[in-house]
Amino acid sequence: GDVLGLVLADHRLPGRTGVDLLVDLAEDPDHVGVTRKVLVTGQADHADTIRAVNEAGLDHYIAKPWDAEELRAVARAALTDAVLDAGLDPLPFVADLDGPRLLEAYRRRASDR
Repeated sequence: GDVLGLVLADHRLPGRTGVDLLVDLAEDPDHVGVTRKVLVTGQADHADTIRAVNEAGLDHYIAKPWDAEELRAVARAALTDAVLDAGLDPLPFVADLDGPRLLEAYRRRASDR
């Protein structure tokens, strides 16, 4: 089936918070250990951020106003982690992933065999 590799959640969502969404994802067995979670916000307070880290297994926090290059780099790294950890074939996604990290991961796997 399909794999959800990355969720970029703003803290302010209609009817709930991004932290609530990320906590729900962290508790869903279909997403544990695969889906990377990034909170993108200028609204979360200290307690929200702690909850995102402790209860949602937050992979990254990006404060607003965010930098486009930083956001792309975080997304690329997170998706690369997700593909490698899920054992997916990276070829269909290689243009969007971290090529040098993929190559290093496959070199390590080949030498472990």
